[in-house]
Amino acid sequence: MEAVQVNLESYVNTAYPTLKEIVDKEKKSSVQKITLLIKSMEIVEDFTELTGSEKKEVALLAVEKVMNDILDEKVEDKEELELIINFVVMASRGLLHLNVKEVQGCLSKVFSCKKNKKE
Repeated sequence: MEAVQVNLESYVNTAYPTLKEIVDKEKKSSVQKITLLIKSMEIVEDFTELTGSEKKEVALLAVEKVMNDILDEKVEDKEELELIINFVVMASRGLLHLNVKEVQGCLSKVFSCKKNKKE
């Protein structure tokens, strides 16, 4: 049986306006990748016809498109975004039992270190 090729671009285009709205409501400089990723993951959950890996890819592509088109930022480390998605999925399934404030603090430190390293 041959695998059906799914056109993920149409799903990305469906998610894009909602993510763009988030960026438009907030100051562009204050929009965080994590916020966009989490919202994109919420959006793709409604795409029940997609597999988990396809949903993950749509979420990544949608965030990448918003970052490129609106924030004028290139996604330099797609693996970083994938790790965040995996982390959020595990937490949402109850596989991680963490203090949310501690996790946010750690993630902030990680991203600020990476940002300072690039400068």
